[in-house]
Amino acid sequence: MTRALDVYFRDTKAGVLSRLDDGLLTFAYDSAYLLDQRPRAISFSMPLQEKPFGDQVVRPFFSGLLPDEGARQRLAGALGLSSGNAFGLLEIIGVAWHLTVRMRPFRQVMALNLRFFGAIFGT
Repeated sequence: MTRALDVYFRDTKAGVLSRLDDGLLTFAYDSAYLLDQRPRAISFSMPLQEKPFGDQVVRPFFSGLLPDEGARQRLAGALGLSSGNAFGLLEIIGVAWHLTVRMRPFRQVMALNLRFFGAIFGT
């Protein structure tokens, strides 16, 4: 079953990050976002276009939004996920990590438990 996350650039929905049944990630810009007066690419590696981007481009960018290895391993362990499961981690914590590009569950907003994340990272 394909899973998807809405991707926001600043406060505007820019597109959808999808995890396909085979585990590969894709990203497609939202058509309304592309028609906006001044759309901006979320990454130099993913310029504005209608055609979806494949795993080789998408995975490095979105994995790079996650914490570095040590914190990622602790977080993944606390959530019962593999530290290599970038989509699963973004699905749970995506809104908390990056001020410009944020992920939200597809057509749903998740509430974050900041005490939980504070306990993981010691803040």
